[in-house]
Amino acid sequence: MLRRGAGGLAWNLPMTQSDGQGVHALLEQLLALPPAQRQAALARACSGRPDLLERLQRLLALAEGDDGFLDRSPFGEGAAQEADPRTPGRVVGPYRLLRWLGAGGMAQVWLAERIAGGFRQQVAIKLIAQMPDPLQGRLSAERDILASLVHPGIARLYDGGVTDEGLAWMAMEYVQGQDLVSWCQARHSGVAERLALFLQVCDAVAYAHTRLVVHRDIKPANILVTDDGQARLLDFGLARLLEDAPGGAAPSTTRTLQLSPSYAAPEQLDGGLVGTATDVYALGVTLYELLAGRLPWALQGSALATAVRRLAAAEPPPPSRAVAADGLIPSRALRGDLDAIVARAMRPAAEQRYPDARALAEDIRRHLEHRPVLARAGARSYQARRYVRRHWRGLALVGVAFLALGTGLVTLAWQERRTEREAQRAAAMQAFMVDLFRTNTSRQADPVRARQTTARELLDIGAARIQSELDQAPENKLALLRLFGNLYDEFALSAEQLPMRQQAVALSRQLYGPDSVELASDLIAQARISFSDHDQAEALLAQARAILDRQGDTRSQLRGRLLIASATNNYTNDPGRALDDATQAVAVLSAYPPSSELARALQLQGVATAYRGKTAEAVPALRRSVQVSIQADGDPNPALAGYYIQLGETESYAYEHAAAEADLRRGIQRAEDSTAENDLALVRARATLAVALVNADRAREGLVEAALARAAAPPQDSGPEALFLTIHTLSTSSRAKVRAGDPAAALIDARQAVRLARQADPGGTVLTSSLQREAEALVELGRYDEARQRLDECDRLMDALGTPGPNDFNMLQRVRALLAQGQLAQAQAGYASLKPISGQGPKAQTRRLQRALTEAELALAGGDAADAARRAHAATEAARASTLAPFLRSMIADGQLLEGRAALAQGDAAGAARLLDASLALRRTLDLPQSPRIAQAQQLLAQARRKSSAPGKGTRLALQR
Repeated sequence: MLRRGAGGLAWNLPMTQSDGQGVHALLEQLLALPPAQRQAALARACSGRPDLLERLQRLLALAEGDDGFLDRSPFGEGAAQEADPRTPGRVVGPYRLLRWLGAGGMAQVWLAERIAGGFRQQVAIKLIAQMPDPLQGRLSAERDILASLVHPGIARLYDGGVTDEGLAWMAMEYVQGQDLVSWCQARHSGVAERLALFLQVCDAVAYAHTRLVVHRDIKPANILVTDDGQARLLDFGLARLLEDAPGGAAPSTTRTLQLSPSYAAPEQLDGGLVGTATDVYALGVTLYELLAGRLPWALQGSALATAVRRLAAAEPPPPSRAVAADGLIPSRALRGDLDAIVARAMRPAAEQRYPDARALAEDIRRHLEHRPVLARAGARSYQARRYVRRHWRGLALVGVAFLALGTGLVTLAWQERRTEREAQRAAAMQAFMVDLFRTNTSRQADPVRARQTTARELLDIGAARIQSELDQAPENKLALLRLFGNLYDEFALSAEQLPMRQQAVALSRQLYGPDSVELASDLIAQARISFSDHDQAEALLAQARAILDRQGDTRSQLRGRLLIASATNNYTNDPGRALDDATQAVAVLSAYPPSSELARALQLQGVATAYRGKTAEAVPALRRSVQVSIQADGDPNPALAGYYIQLGETESYAYEHAAAEADLRRGIQRAEDSTAENDLALVRARATLAVALVNADRAREGLVEAALARAAAPPQDSGPEALFLTIHTLSTSSRAKVRAGDPAAALIDARQAVRLARQADPGGTVLTSSLQREAEALVELGRYDEARQRLDECDRLMDALGTPGPNDFNMLQRVRALLAQGQLAQAQAGYASLKPISGQGPKAQTRRLQRALTEAELALAGGDAADAARRAHAATEAARASTLAPFLRSMIADGQLLEGRAALAQGDAAGAARLLDASLALRRTLDLPQSPRIAQAQQLLAQARRKSSAPGKGTRLALQR
């Protein structure tokens, strides 16, 4: 309790951080004092309690801030209640305001219509009051952030600017609907329907998180649900890039303006770091309100008072205890999983919450699928109950209980004997290892040499001793064979551990029998180091699979490891089977806590999905592999760089260019932090970043990264992994050189890659991709017959691998070659064989534009210059208007070139000159000076100028080569 004495405020009782009422009471008394007396009174009250002093100082600073950020509106008093009656009809940019919709923390919102541009469009206009320059800069950044977010669950930004009076505005998609909570209440929605809507919100927030954007003000009022049940997230008005500072500086720790204190995370209220876990907290509060029908805390007094009580209060009651007894949602439906999920999302410490919205959504999906949720990990009885819930039809619960009673005593006796044997084995292993490490002490004849013994040499010494000793203790010998095999695996020494794995298989068979899970485990371990011999690995895995099948084991972690090994062995030779195995492994291992095995299964699932041409569908699995790896092994861990690299590569091929570059650079950073400079992971990361830069229309930057990867690559004879990496760097270098305009140099790299791939992966995916690189370079060089031969071989291999054509890349290259050789009918027939493009994602958009330009080429070759010009112009304008425009500059340059050629064919030399001049200017920013594409544009421009009114200029340009 508090008492006031002659010296001011003091404590009668010791207080802990969780004593919220005491903190609140003390703060209120401090605020009642004149400002000049507060610090002295605070020092006396918190004498000997530095933690309490620091906390109250933050709260005082929050309360005394001169911007009044929790209690003021930028429009002044009453802004949220009513609008200026003179505003309707006012013109803002190309829009006319129609009617007032409401007010948020930073702005008034109006319904408006577009009055310029030749088409009608209704939008929501956000008007932001006049504010200091720093905040205007922040709003400019906000517009950039919003424009980059394209997701069905996020309201789109169309336009923005500042009026002559200095009033900032943004035009956004007008969403008609009710807020999340009201929508559910009006329809008497049950728990499942509410969770389904909430998952839509999580997916939208997760999308923003992958682009390093946090919302910072998630609440039901910012989530509208349309009549057809689509949730839309509004107002990224407080969003800020997590890495917006040069060089990836830490997120800003400045105080958030105009936040919603009922939903704000503790770090927002007391000036801490804001990150993705901040949004998770707000999602947790939103989920609490959605399920319980009320907020976790009672609202009393001003926003400041609410925030202060929030910081000082203990954790709120679970939703199951807060829900109304006569409400729509029964308490029993929330008790357990959902209480735990909400509690984890709302933990005061950010590091103890779900790391991002995707992890929160995944746990909710686990609940809906009756699988153990991570928020309750560790309770064996809980996991057993979830198992019974999933398989209740096959269990006679009374019989199971009776059987457990009858077998309990037998089990206890067996466990006692097993424990004794394991203790003896552990003691023997410890004695062996202690004696082995004495080799490295000064007790030996040559102590200097002993101290210089390396870890690898100790392994070899230990392996030799295992071979010659321990025959009288086979169980101990088997345990040491497994241990040393794993240690060799850590050093990536497959050949050295093979004899140990083979002995382990033989001993397991001898000790435990041909149908034992121990034997299955050792067979899988041997297969894992035999992937260079596909058939041998397949035979080992078949034996292990037969054992588990006979045991009726379909859902164990060992079954998951078997499926992972099978997927790894088959993903280059049989991608379809690899995908099936990886998908089954994910299903099996997801029933257990996060593990490195689950992360690997997710990676394989993503890789196999991507190879079947479904890169956009592959990305979620690969993102989850990163998340699971961090949950299981922390950040950093040895495997994490590889997961980031695979994710970034796939995002690049899915045309998610910004996310790809960010994830690849994360992979490079982790590889640099944890490995030697020429480590395979780092080399692969740089090569893959080169691919991503090329895909993002930054081929010259890609050349630099490709050169760094080539320079750091280990000798190709260093082992299978080094050989495959060499092929990857060569293919990457070839692609970068073609796109940058050096096809002759590209062909040299591509042919070397093909030669090595024929040795390393005959008939596999590595060879097909290498053949594509060679064909691409040959087409650019005008060696069309050779290019078609490579494409024919590639198509045959892809058919054999279960990915029948026609493949878009191969066919478009073939069409280019046929057109260049004057074989129009064959080119048209080949193009007509392509399958329709489905989907609306960035990859589908880009492929449609590529096809549109090919159709323009076909029209021009067929003599219909007007149709060619129309098609080329439409494709170019669509590329310019796309959110992907920064990554489509080569396509825009090609479209301008095509339209210019069509104009020349129609006799419009002046129009052609304008188009070709623009194409040449853009191409010079993309390609190397010696690029054949630059030369082609120069020749055509010279031709156009000769036919127009500036012949002299055209002649000079033609000579400029």
